[in-house]
Amino acid sequence: MPTRGSRFYRALSWLPLAALLAGFAYVDRYDGWGRWAAAPLLLVPVFLSALMALFGAVVCRREADAGGVTKLTALAAALAAIPLIWFMIRALLA
Repeated sequence: MPTRGSRFYRALSWLPLAALLAGFAYVDRYDGWGRWAAAPLLLVPVFLSALMALFGAVVCRREADAGGVTKLTALAAALAAIPLIWFMIRALLA
């Protein structure tokens, strides 16, 4: 049975991805040096994603201790980690 913390986490797990997409939309409005100067704003969703992924790991662990992780909570943790994974792949391939 999901706890209040896991329901709260699932309700907010989309925020890092939405913030990353909003950051892309903001940075894409600029050209040349403006785009380069605005690009550090994309780090905010990455840090938010790292915090949400850590919190998701804690929520999944608590659900596992209580009887089993629900698929929705695991999916929410993966959704929250997408910006962090994107940044890590981008950093490794650059």
